[in-house]
Amino acid sequence: MGRTPDRRRAHAIGPPLDVRHASGPTDGESIRAASRRIPEVVGLRSVRVLTVDDHATFRGAARALIGATDGFEVAGEASTGEEGVAAACRLHPDMVLMDVRLPDIDGYEATRRITPTQPDTVVVLMSAADEAIQGDTAARCGAAAFVRKQDLRPALLQQLWSRHASHVADAG
Repeated sequence: MGRTPDRRRAHAIGPPLDVRHASGPTDGESIRAASRRIPEVVGLRSVRVLTVDDHATFRGAARALIGATDGFEVAGEASTGEEGVAAACRLHPDMVLMDVRLPDIDGYEATRRITPTQPDTVVVLMSAADEAIQGDTAARCGAAAFVRKQDLRPALLQQLWSRHASHVADAG
């Protein structure tokens, strides 16, 4: 179920862009990266979330959480770090919810592999453990944040995305 764009808000931003005459890069990757910067501004699409966790029960809970969060949708799921890296490359999600402890490569290494090729993807590392050191490690591997699984709520997902969107807007 997609959201209908608010034409008044879109019109206030400017006229429709005719990509046939636009200057600049036109390859698929550049267009996808540019399109990720504006979804909430004009309300064109939902934030697409990939969940990477080895527990099917948690993936199901995350699926329900994402579905219940306004403006978010499930992009995909993976049960190992390697599958998560491949899914991120294939699906180009806006956000990845990444478990720290996975059966093959851990979430830190998977994040190190995702962020160089998907710089606009927000990777959020998660764990049920409450270890302060994980927040520092998350930042060093390129993750946007570390959260405890039990703290995940719709408001937190929205807050994490808003923080990213405002950072992108400030950098642009």
